[in-house]
Formats: sequence, C-alpha cells, structure tokens
Amino acid sequence: MAGNRFGRAGEYVGTVTVFDYAKINHLIAESGIDRLSPRYALTWTDMQEVTLTVSTSDRTFVVADYGGAGPVQLWAVQRAIEATGLSINWKPK
Repeated sequence: MAGNRFGRAGEYVGTVTVFDYAKINHLIAESGIDRLSPRYALTWTDMQEVTLTVSTSDRTFVVADYGGAGPVQLWAVQRAIEATGLSINWKPK
C-alpha cells in the first residue's frame, strides 16, 4: 500500500472506540449515501480519488469520489472516517 492520509505506508492495525464506530454508522445510515451514484468525478485530471466501501449484513455498496465532486453527505462521511482514523493509535502489523 502506498502512503495514505494518515502518513503511513504498509500495514497497520488500530482500535476504533465503540462510540466512534457507532457515530460513523449512524452518519452513514442517516446520510443516505447508499442511494448515491456509484461515482462522482470532476472533468480534469491529477486529482485524488476516495473510494468508500460500506458492507452491511445484507449488502455492500461502493461510492468513488474523484476530486471531491460528490455531494455533501459523502463529504461528511469521508471526513468523519478521516477524523476517526487520525485519532487511532496505529501500530505496524
């Protein structure tokens, strides 16, 4: 794996608090991102793409967001996941 937003390359493990996990799940459920288009993209190149994959007990959905073109609901979920990831004490696997 190449470097990521958390400044690490390679495999790492960490623990998410139950409270943070519940907040992200609630945000995903309330935002309706499972009803969004599977891809959003700007028309120019050399932008970052973020792919969000959510799996539940009965389905999996994927939303790709190239250049931050997705709606605010997608942005909110991306930022919540990023903030949670930054608060984790990552350890090399």
